[in-house]
Amino acid sequence: MAIAGGRNVLLGLHGKLRAWLLLLFLVPVTFAMHSFCAVKDPMMQQSQLAMFLKNFPMLGAALFFPANRNGPAELDAQRVPVRSS
Repeated sequence: MAIAGGRNVLLGLHGKLRAWLLLLFLVPVTFAMHSFCAVKDPMMQQSQLAMFLKNFPMLGAALFFPANRNGPAELDAQRVPVRSS
């Protein structure tokens, strides 16, 4: 889900929706999968802390894209509206 959502955000294909979905995916995964407080081994605890902290820049990027448009290279911007007759 992270790879497909990131690709669509990068290409600008339904970018805002995909960015919100990535955000909804990353928040629970960050806290559920990288629970560094529950690990007893100090090396694994540091590893899980690093993984936990690495997700915060991704969360920030997922918040950035719904607030801003990707620009003229965005695939949604290049769609031609269909005229009904």
